[in-house]
Amino acid sequence: MTLAFQNISEAPTDPILGLNDAYKKDTNPNKINLGIGVCMDDNGNVPIMRAVKQAESYILKTQSSKTYVSMIGSQDFIDVTNTLLYGESFKSSHTTTAQMPAGSGALRVGFEFVKSCLGDLTVYAPNVTWGNHLGIIEKTGLTHAKYTYYNAETQSVDFEQMKSDLLAIKEPSVILLHVICHNPTGVDLTQSQWDELAILFQNNTHLIPYLDCAYQGFASSLDEDIYAARKLSESDINFIFAYSFSKNMALYRERIGALSIYSKDASKSYAISTQIQSIVRGIYSSPPAHGAEIVSTILQSDELKAEWINELNNMRERVITLRSELASRRPELSFLTQQNGLFSMIGLNKTTIDTLREKYGIYIVGNSRINIAGLSPSSLDYLCNALDEVHQPA
Repeated sequence: MTLAFQNISEAPTDPILGLNDAYKKDTNPNKINLGIGVCMDDNGNVPIMRAVKQAESYILKTQSSKTYVSMIGSQDFIDVTNTLLYGESFKSSHTTTAQMPAGSGALRVGFEFVKSCLGDLTVYAPNVTWGNHLGIIEKTGLTHAKYTYYNAETQSVDFEQMKSDLLAIKEPSVILLHVICHNPTGVDLTQSQWDELAILFQNNTHLIPYLDCAYQGFASSLDEDIYAARKLSESDINFIFAYSFSKNMALYRERIGALSIYSKDASKSYAISTQIQSIVRGIYSSPPAHGAEIVSTILQSDELKAEWINELNNMRERVITLRSELASRRPELSFLTQQNGLFSMIGLNKTTIDTLREKYGIYIVGNSRINIAGLSPSSLDYLCNALDEVHQPA
């Protein structure tokens, strides 16, 4: 008799999580983890924000039930999230927002919505993008293709080619776009470029923007960093928006995010809500509550919100300082100061990356993406000295 499981093979190891596992086993006392995408402090720890601790203390004292939240999530959470994301541009009759299990969950449910409600559309992603984007798209059964975004030679957005590629798409399609702090390059669109894209999408309504935002607050400010979503909303463009609180509230393990869908036709908002809830019911029924309660408690309190913004500003300034310090010590990395957020691709080849890991305990993803926040003032010298010894251009 054939055994049911005999042909199951091992799935490939995730390149980032696998690198993190190897880092944990490394006994080098000087090791540096520049792979995993978390915002660390100077001691290599991922601290809990003070505002989060205070919010959890309040929740512990006042929480009266552990019952399910609704399929679409906590209304308090949805309300404060809409305010954070859209500000004065929020149009409640046109916008359907749902609580999600982090940004990854929002992406997956959003693509399931595309598949079930819009059809087998091709999803166009940037030529360089977060490694899990394509995997999530594939799991829904959608196909994906690339459009030009990143120019490795100039370390910038090739915007004219990007527009040309988008205008060449003639069939109804989804266009995946990073809102801010592009992962893995740190290279972002400017506000004027978003303005041009808004006009492009207004004139080409068969293209549906799908925004992904996991780093609001890490580039300039909460309001400036969310410009793209507000611009599309103000421009009355149909779009889908996946959002994560993992980084800017350091709620990684709480898995809290949101999916927001803007419809030009306000009469479709209720139908969109029912479709999202139907998809959620078939996957996880209802989202986890704790992270949403933390977010709601912070954003509903003027005192806690101010504390959170102050902490977020400090996190952002720390990363900006580290970018500046590394760029000043390594002239070939001067582009770091022109980028945003945690990540950059620094142009190391595989041999160099392997040597840095094996000889120095410096862990970098295979595409040469580094997490700037994984550095500290004390580890900068170690990294620069190692690069002096082994650096080779890609």
